[in-house]
Amino acid sequence: MLTDNGYGTSWFGKNHNVPDWQTTPAGPFNLWPTGLGFEYFYGFLGADAHQFRPALFEGTKPVDPYLKDEKVDPDYILDRDLADHAIHWIQTQKNVSPKKPFFAYYTPGTAHAPHQAPKEWIAKFKGKFDQGFDKQRIATYENQKNLELFLLMQN
Repeated sequence: MLTDNGYGTSWFGKNHNVPDWQTTPAGPFNLWPTGLGFEYFYGFLGADAHQFRPALFEGTKPVDPYLKDEKVDPDYILDRDLADHAIHWIQTQKNVSPKKPFFAYYTPGTAHAPHQAPKEWIAKFKGKFDQGFDKQRIATYENQKNLELFLLMQN
């Protein structure tokens, strides 16, 4: 509907609409984002994706963006890649046709299994949660009470 009304349309990240038996480069593609009316798709099919070595598609073509010169790029992370592609697509839309409206559907998989964080985030929180879940849950709850968030949540 948006494309038919003059919008540029794109989808970045998670697409969980395609049945497993249709997630091959042979199609059918009618349930892929490009088959559902999106002009551009860069993302993964299914519920989750490896953050460092994802199985990605651009349109309906498989891509391996984590490979550089046929070697695994140790600094690759899916979230950054999706954001970079989305930013580039939006910039292109605005540069080529500044008055044309656009819709960019952005669904990163970072909050979904597998939970994999970049090295710098792991280092940032090193030791912070070593006490374990049960003690952390109690400490979080007590902090919420001290901040009077608990009272707000009950109302």
